[in-house]
Amino acid sequence: MTTDSAIDRRAALGLFARCGIAAVPLGTILTRNTGLLLGSGPGDLQPLLAQVRRLMDAMAFLGEPFSEPERARLERVADLADERSAFAEVEDLLAKRCLLVVRINPESRISVERGPASARLVEHGWRAFLMKVRNEAGVTGRLTAESPQARPVYRPSTGLSMVPRSVSPGDIRDRWLDLDTYGG
Repeated sequence: MTTDSAIDRRAALGLFARCGIAAVPLGTILTRNTGLLLGSGPGDLQPLLAQVRRLMDAMAFLGEPFSEPERARLERVADLADERSAFAEVEDLLAKRCLLVVRINPESRISVERGPASARLVEHGWRAFLMKVRNEAGVTGRLTAESPQARPVYRPSTGLSMVPRSVSPGDIRDRWLDLDTYGG
């Protein structure tokens, strides 16, 4: 998992093809000011809004643009005097697009819950979703996702002349998902 401070320096956006998930933990800025972590720093709203604007641009590039009312709502948030309510508005705006909510507890145990986004897929196409990550442990490893449905439908070369069978026809029927990351 990536540390919250590393995410403050660069927005992390993941897209997984066909059933895309954008992973954008917005760092300690959002979690600290919404009460998930202790402490609150004044002046953290501007960097958060800049990150959310970059996220909106990336989602538009990926084919899942935010609507005009959502963009207008973000601009209204920038004018709020109360930072705490501004952070809550930003979290509410992004939460509606979260397919998964990942929690890494202080003992580095991972739990995943279903988010409020509708999990509708596109046949012969792809979708992009957000994934909310609560990194309470401050884990610094890379964030990856895997699924039995996303394993390869082919056997990679091993260089051996007699290779054991590793992918059966039954496996191919269950492997309908392709996961890919977007970090541009």
